[in-house]
Formats: sequence, C-alpha cells, structure tokens
Amino acid sequence: MRKLFTLLAVAAVVGSGLLVPMSVEAQDGPGTRVIAVTTFDAPFGPQRANVMRFMRERWLPQMQLNPNVINLRVSQHYYGSNADQLIVIAEYADLAAIEAPCGAPCQEYFEANPLPEEGTPEREEWDEVVQSWNRWYSRHSDEIFTTWMIVAKTEGELIGNVPSADDEEGEDEGDGN
Repeated sequence: MRKLFTLLAVAAVVGSGLLVPMSVEAQDGPGTRVIAVTTFDAPFGPQRANVMRFMRERWLPQMQLNPNVINLRVSQHYYGSNADQLIVIAEYADLAAIEAPCGAPCQEYFEANPLPEEGTPEREEWDEVVQSWNRWYSRHSDEIFTTWMIVAKTEGELIGNVPSADDEEGEDEGDGN
C-alpha cells in the first residue's frame, strides 16, 4: 500500500509538471533544477562496511568532484521502516549535466588513487569490497525529478519568494521557474 501511495504521489508531481504551459517555461526567475535520487539497501555488518568504503573511495568522488553537480547529499536511515536504505541525492542545472563528463577533476583523483596491484593482498581485499558493492548496488533504483527553484530554500535562504495575499492572482503559482 505504501509503495502504491508513493507511486501515486510521484505521478501527481510529475503530471503537474507536465501541465505547466510552455510559455511559462520562458519566464524570468530562478528556473528549475534536476534532482537525481539513487536509492539502495546495504545491510549492516561487514558487507555494509565494504559498500561504504567503495562509495567513499570510488563512487562518490565522481560526484563530489564533478563540476556539473551543484549539490550532493548522502543520506542513511534515521527512523522508519528500512534501516538498510541509503539515498544519494544529486542536483544538476539541467538534464544534460547528468550525463556530462566530470573531466579533469575526476581523472586527477583516480590517477592519484589507483587500485591496488593485481596479485597483492590489498587487491584481494579490494576485490571483496567491489563484490559487496556490486551485490547491493545492483538492486538500486534511480529517479530523476525537476524541482522549482521559485519555492526552494537552500542553506536557510529562500531562492524565490513566499507569495502573499497582496500578490496578483496567479503570480508565481506553479510557473516552474
């Protein structure tokens, strides 16, 4: 039932975004951003430690260093139904930025942090880390959303504005920009 409610809520949000007139898209304002949400489970214990190590050393640097990523959050369970869940939230300026290469920052990172050499005990340990990552990340899900910056609040600061009763009817409502 919970999954059905979540699916309906996401459909409503996406559907409402499709109803925004094309003329509204061209208006001045803070615009929209794209949010990519990756969710997967990593059970507690040695496997989770391996997953977290791979994330810190190989997967997250590609987003942390990527100039196309505007904001990044990694969240883990605090309270709720799934203590194993990890969520990675990355914000981009537009859809093209999701697929844009990281470039030099990532290349320099991986050159400075090479994998252990084949046949060494360190490489055997690393291969176990990769195996754990592959096992749990292979079940991940990705969702991509657009977000209206006109209603955003970042680091305690409003990006757009809060409409008041004095505003003209319809102004700033659902314009997506």
